[in-house]
Amino acid sequence: MIPTLLARQIREGVADYLRTTFPAATPGFRGLLDDLLARPEEVFRGPYVSVGLPFLQAGSAAGWFTGVSLPFPPYAHQARAFARLTGDTPRGTLVATGTGSGKTESFLLPILEHCWRMRGRPGVKALLIYPMNALATDQARRLARLIHEADGTLRDTVRAGLWVGESDTHPRGAMAPDGLITDKRVMAADPPDILLTNYKMLDILLNRPADQGLWAQNGPETLRFVAVDELHTFDGAQGTDLACLLRRLKARLGTPPGHLVGIGTSATLGGPEAGEALVAYARAIFGEPFDAASVISEERLSAGLFLADDAPEELLLPDAARLRGLADDPALTDVALGERLAPMFFAQPPAPGPGFAVALGQALRRHALFHALLRALEGRAVALEALAEALGRALPGWLLYEPEEQRLAAEALLALVALARQPDGRPFVQLRVQLWLRELRRMVASVARPPRLRFSADLTELEARHHLPVVHCRECGQLGWAGVKPERAQRVSPDLATFYEAWFRKDPEVVVLLPDDAGTAPPAARSLPARACGECLALTTAPDAEGCPACGATGLVPVLVPSLTRATERGLVGTHDCPACEGEEALTILGAQAASLSSVIVGQLFAARLNDDKKLLTFSDSVQDAAHRASFFAARTHAFGLRTALAGLLHDPATPALTL
Repeated sequence: MIPTLLARQIREGVADYLRTTFPAATPGFRGLLDDLLARPEEVFRGPYVSVGLPFLQAGSAAGWFTGVSLPFPPYAHQARAFARLTGDTPRGTLVATGTGSGKTESFLLPILEHCWRMRGRPGVKALLIYPMNALATDQARRLARLIHEADGTLRDTVRAGLWVGESDTHPRGAMAPDGLITDKRVMAADPPDILLTNYKMLDILLNRPADQGLWAQNGPETLRFVAVDELHTFDGAQGTDLACLLRRLKARLGTPPGHLVGIGTSATLGGPEAGEALVAYARAIFGEPFDAASVISEERLSAGLFLADDAPEELLLPDAARLRGLADDPALTDVALGERLAPMFFAQPPAPGPGFAVALGQALRRHALFHALLRALEGRAVALEALAEALGRALPGWLLYEPEEQRLAAEALLALVALARQPDGRPFVQLRVQLWLRELRRMVASVARPPRLRFSADLTELEARHHLPVVHCRECGQLGWAGVKPERAQRVSPDLATFYEAWFRKDPEVVVLLPDDAGTAPPAARSLPARACGECLALTTAPDAEGCPACGATGLVPVLVPSLTRATERGLVGTHDCPACEGEEALTILGAQAASLSSVIVGQLFAARLNDDKKLLTFSDSVQDAAHRASFFAARTHAFGLRTALAGLLHDPATPALTL
């Protein structure tokens, strides 16, 4: 995966989606959306780049466990977690380290060691709780591989099961190399040592009579560990639910006070400064003791230790002309792109082949540009444009680039950093790219020539008086202002709450104003030429009016006010029919909320050829939103994926010619 180039592709994909969803056929509104998208930090922020240097290692892999083989020397923070979670008196632990830091191994290996020591004793010994089934399922595969790849002692003595709401078509009754036990009847009859579930299912398992066999073999001290993944997601009412659930569990099993060891993990629990609050939070959730040293934070190498004696020997800068369009070559994979970029940065580039990624990391250690990159980031996230400028201050030759060329060169360098590997196969450094996207919600446009699209939340109270919502025709692309104007009122109301309520109940007082800069004929038979005041939003039908009759302001905007009502038995009602093309119910409010924009991002991620690790994790504030968005993403991304597959097929030289 090359995250910087993926961020650019996502940004361009979202912008293209918005342009094609809201094409502007109205002359006075053309360029409205392009102007919004081009404004810095208005819709998009970032990408922001940060580089995490490798974690500090603790030394040898030997001596930590008896029944579990540690396949690697542990990181320093993993070693601290092992020390707390092993032995006869394990202690509550909060692993608050970053993504890719081995949080799972920090608690899972001590749990496997405990289960190995308790081999032959029946009952559930460890409970792993996840906020989502997707996380539980992913970790189940990981745990299955870990147990299967261990020596025969662990593989033959420790059993683990996955119990979530979903039922497998073919439930697994025994451990497998790529999966845990999923047959609920098997687990109820012969409980696994380790049980993976979610907190809602755990509630059911404590109450449903058919499942009580799961706990039948548990004595008061059988259950030793409860680990909660992504602990930060259990806040508010959900945190209270979990806290009560764990207390019910201990009461049901008769667990003595202080016996159960609570474990919480998260990449976003906070740093050392949040230690006291985290400890208090964990005590409230688990109802068990946590001491001041229970928070395990990460330790990384400093730039000096990481680079050691590697002096910057290389200062070759790429030819900007060769960078243009290189990442857009449809024939390039991520590795092929790296092999193409390497000769632009190194006089003696790493040779293509199996050892390319490791050799690339060694070469980067000696490049002055990489040294400058680490100094510019200094363990913080920096906008890509600011990073490109910082590299220019460090390397005089960089200043020969134009600003766009600096960005291209920085993206190329970061692509090489993303592809580089340590000799043990781990990433050379941890490259993280964040792109922030703002949903187009409560959008308004100034009543002016030309109009300017704005977020209403960004406007002052005075500015909001000069802006109205924007409506768009799905059929013909007509754009115009909209608002509420009672029959005898002179002004159009800019109040958004009033407008939204009136729009969705089809109030006949809703008006649409179409710009008429060119003096064109009315778009429909029932349309009134008028002039709108950008200061007070008053309308006048006097054709020769130079100033606003309400406030005296000049520079009135010529508009057409079509009739959007029809007579019914109940009287006049509003319609959403387009006055230009007469499309039935074709008018919509211009905007795009998080679900739609996220579906575009998902489609971009899974269709990207420079993404060789197609995984996605989304979070939502509520179960209802999560349920809606899961199905919404599936439906929307199916269309995007099908379109991408068809395009790939048509561009593939091996595809036979089709005659239509």
